[in-house]
Amino acid sequence: MNRERTRLSICLEALLVVLLLVAAVRIPLSRKVIRHVLARPARMLTDHTRFNSVEWKNSSIVHKSPYIRKQMVGDLMEHYHLAGMNRTGVINLLGKPDDTYESASCWYFLNPDGWGDADILDIHFDASGNVKTAKISNN
Repeated sequence: MNRERTRLSICLEALLVVLLLVAAVRIPLSRKVIRHVLARPARMLTDHTRFNSVEWKNSSIVHKSPYIRKQMVGDLMEHYHLAGMNRTGVINLLGKPDDTYESASCWYFLNPDGWGDADILDIHFDASGNVKTAKISNN
């Protein structure tokens, strides 16, 4: 419940910032902008939660808070240097990937949609099995 309150307060603060900016420059606020701000509050929550390997890997926690990975990925990318890490290190840190392509790539879904309009952590390995690139992609 406390986490939900935090999310709500972050969303309300973001909406307030948008409204203040619009008022400051006297731009009419369209319904489309309001819908965009309110439709996907998880977008505003990205990078607001510290990375926690146990929560990332624990599917029951992911289902209780379906956007938890999306909220943690910014901190993960900033504080954990995936480039150069070997495959075993990645799996120890993030758990089993949600999907893979041969031994060259693996993907972790950041939101509950899975494939479709999913945001994913896209990790590519070099020939020796070390991370070549890790990036956030929209599939």
